[in-house]
Parts: sequence; structure tokens; C-alpha cells
Amino acid sequence: MASEQTYPNTSLMGFNSSLSADGADNSSAQELESHAEYWAAAWLNRTTPWIALLVAVLGNGAVIITVRKMKTFTSLVLFVTYLGVTDTLCIIFNFLYTQLTRYKVPLGNGGCKALHFLMNFTTPVANWTVVLMTLERFVTVFFPFKISRVFSLKKSVLALLITAFVLLIHASFALWLYIEVIDDGYIYCGEEPSLQDVSRIITWVDLLLLSLLPCLILIFLNSGIIVKLNKSAKVRREAMNTHLLRGDTANSSRPPVSQQHINLSVMLVTVSVAFVILQLPITIFYLSCLSEVSQCTKQARTDGGECVWTKYPQCLETSKRSSIQE
Repeated sequence: MASEQTYPNTSLMGFNSSLSADGADNSSAQELESHAEYWAAAWLNRTTPWIALLVAVLGNGAVIITVRKMKTFTSLVLFVTYLGVTDTLCIIFNFLYTQLTRYKVPLGNGGCKALHFLMNFTTPVANWTVVLMTLERFVTVFFPFKISRVFSLKKSVLALLITAFVLLIHASFALWLYIEVIDDGYIYCGEEPSLQDVSRIITWVDLLLLSLLPCLILIFLNSGIIVKLNKSAKVRREAMNTHLLRGDTANSSRPPVSQQHINLSVMLVTVSVAFVILQLPITIFYLSCLSEVSQCTKQARTDGGECVWTKYPQCLETSKRSSIQE
């Protein structure tokens, strides 16, 4: 999600450095480092991006090679190939941004704009490709005789192009929104101070349009697919039992014609469920976080004081850029 990639200071190393800003905080940092959990989390924080990159490149590469060997190039093959490419690029761009900011490599304003543009484009494209794949399976399960007309190869290509064009416009805001920020020894990409209100609007759009809405659509479509597959499985079992009672063993042992579609549907339902499980909780958290940040900032401007985050203390680091700019 694009909005999550704007805050590299939320890492444990960033938290440790902020604790070490003065003498009083040094004791807190030393106490934190005395726990084995801290070092375990720090190790995961360093190694997880590399593991994710390796799994993404190898896994998506294997999937693309496998589907490309299929005899017919259907809309589903197109979606899977497109998803494999965009998902790999998304992880590569996020990996580059994470490593560059971790090792304090100067990006410059141009580097920040380019990286955020690429991340803000490939991430939602991958998300909405999953939605299109699930929609294709939904039509296949509920309207099997219309799938070739509704999701023809040309219409599928057109759907991907329209989706990419809309998301390209959305991602283009990064080209004038982000700049390089140097704060307490950290180098990361923040927003132009004069565009802070615009940034918050875009962040809300990111969460609602590019994360929450895909999750809700996937929940609806997959619920329908699961119900339909269960009904179809019940009908097949009853038909097989009927054939067995009549002694028609040839028909009872014959695999259903739609078994391949069922296997594909089960696979895509699994992918969609994993997407929702991984995406929805953090989306809800950031929505709650942004809501509190907005209320806190508004109250601080009215009272002339500073924000105090009570409901979600993590919002303090997430919204560090706001306190810097204000």
C-alpha cells in the first residue's frame, strides 16, 4: 500500500535512534536493547525484505513460466502473468526504497519522486489485478456460458489498460508531492510542507480506493464463489451416488468436466483470502490512525498546542513528518 511506504522511520532502528536523542532517553534505549525480543525483531527487520524479494522473484517467475506453457492463452493466463510482473516490480521498488533509506543513501528530490511514483503505481495495480482475476472467476462460476464473451482476451486487455491508466494518474501526484527529508540523521522521502493538506487527502484516497475497496470487493466475490462451489460439490456428490446406485460405474468414475475450473477457482480464492487477511487489518489500523491524527492536528491548531496521541501511540512515529513540517 502506497501510504505505508512513506514512513521508513517506524523501524526499530529508527525508534532506537530517536530514543538516543538525549541523555534521559539513552537509558531507555539501553533498557530496550537488553531484551532478546528487540534483537530478534531487529534481525527480522533486516532480513525480511531480502526473503520477500527472493520469494517474490522465484515464485512469480515460476508462476509466469508455468502459465505461459498452457496451450491456450486465456484471460486468466493474461491476468496471472500481469500480476506476476507487477507484483515482482512492486516488491523490487519497495525493497530498493527500504534499503536506500536504511543505509542513508541520499536520494535527492528526483529520486524520491521517481521511487514513490513507481511504488504508488505498481502496488495498486497488483491489488486491482487480483480483483479482476477474482471477478473473472466469479463470472466463470456463476455464468459459465457467458465467460468467453464477458472476459474475452481483448476485453481483458482493455480492462487492464483502463485500470493502469487510472492508477497512473493517481500515482503521478508523487512527482510533485514528495521531496527528500533529512531529520535527526535520517534520510527519507516526505511531502512538501505546503502540500500537507493535499497529502492527507491522497493518503485517505490510497487507503479507501486502493486498499479497503479491493478488500471489500474480494470478500463479496469470494463469498459468492465459495457458496456456489459448495452447492456444485453437493450436486456432484448426489449425481455420483445416483450413478453408483444404478450400477453406472463408468459415469461415476468420470471426472467432472468443470474440475479444472473448480481447481483454478479454489486457487484464486486462496490467494484472495490471503490478500484480505494480510491487507485489511493494517488498512483498518491506518484508517484509525489517520483519523486520530486529523483530529489531533485540528485540535492542536485550535488550541495552539501540540498533538498527544493516546489511542494509537504508534501514530506518533507514523505522523512524524506532520510534526516536522508544522
